[in-house]
Amino acid sequence: MPTGQEGKPDAKSGPTPDVNTDVKQEGTSGSTRGVAIGAEVAQAVIPGIPVKGADRVKKSPDRASERMEMMRRIDINWDDGYLLEFAKQYPDVIRPFVDDIGKIAAMDRTSPDYALTKSQFFGRMLPVLDENIRKIVERISELKGGLGTEADPGARESLKEAFFLNQKFLKEIGDFKMNVFLYKAAYERFSYNRAEIERKLMAKIKSGEVVIPEELPYVTFVNKNPGEQYVLVYKYEKAQQKLSLKSCNLASTGDQLRWGKDDHTTPSRVYYVGSVVGLDHSSIREGAEVYGREAMRIEQKPYQIFRLFKSENGEYVRTSYLMHPTNEEPLLGETASHGCIRTSRLTNLQIQKIYEEYFRGQGVTDFSKFPPDQMRTPKAKMPVVIDDVAK
Repeated sequence: MPTGQEGKPDAKSGPTPDVNTDVKQEGTSGSTRGVAIGAEVAQAVIPGIPVKGADRVKKSPDRASERMEMMRRIDINWDDGYLLEFAKQYPDVIRPFVDDIGKIAAMDRTSPDYALTKSQFFGRMLPVLDENIRKIVERISELKGGLGTEADPGARESLKEAFFLNQKFLKEIGDFKMNVFLYKAAYERFSYNRAEIERKLMAKIKSGEVVIPEELPYVTFVNKNPGEQYVLVYKYEKAQQKLSLKSCNLASTGDQLRWGKDDHTTPSRVYYVGSVVGLDHSSIREGAEVYGREAMRIEQKPYQIFRLFKSENGEYVRTSYLMHPTNEEPLLGETASHGCIRTSRLTNLQIQKIYEEYFRGQGVTDFSKFPPDQMRTPKAKMPVVIDDVAK
């Protein structure tokens, strides 16, 4: 968790591991203090990660059991694992919201209030995350100043490690805040259109216009309305004849009015994911605008491109449209693409997990590089429904 002056934890965020101040005396008393503060900060920000000069960190069984209970409560009927994974790394950031998380998890997902309640919850998180970011920026500045004046090598090493751990945390909490912001906006917009969207989807499924394979029972819906752009991923519960929401986030599509070219308009129709393409596959030309206005390998993570096919006369025909992540996430929710469906990086990873589950069912076991052979053409085709739904 972020810390205030002298590495003391913020009282609102609960307890942090105590740091044994009985560190080896090296150099001046100021040097000893530098080791203790650096270790204190690193342990507070990322509990459990050892730092030089703090190898005698006190372990608290009560704190460990509290953390396990918090994780159990977060891992109840939530949309995806993102919140849980962040909580595992930085439990003190999430701790103030555990009660809210539990209440939302207990809600009926078909309730008309569900989406708006989630939007309001994410809205309450934003100012708290801003305060965490402010504190960690202050702490980085303090550590940087200490590095400039500390002469003792051991103390400098401790301060340096704490400095880099805090920088890592700042980046990760910044990414987390961006996703919370996207979630908030997407759930708020979706809350106005939910009944209409799900009614339309179920009608298309029952009529056979949308075909959902049994071995890949998911459907993606993209709202291309200029003021309401978002992407939803549902699991189709065939036996109950219902749709279970798995993911909701902002998206971006293309529009003729923005670019003045009709071929940059994202059509309203039913597509199917025909292939899953790794970003370094030869079919993705160097410099291609697959992320936004410039191509880049985002964080070196294995993000994927989902190529859309259309169904014609019983055959799947490849199109030029893709569903891919973007390096311009602040533009999500607007008509900013050249026709493709831009999603958040988080949404891309969530859809990947669906395909990993599918490929396991097909006997694939090695996911060291996904997709396993760089360009996988799944036999089962997940439908992607693009429509314009206004509130």
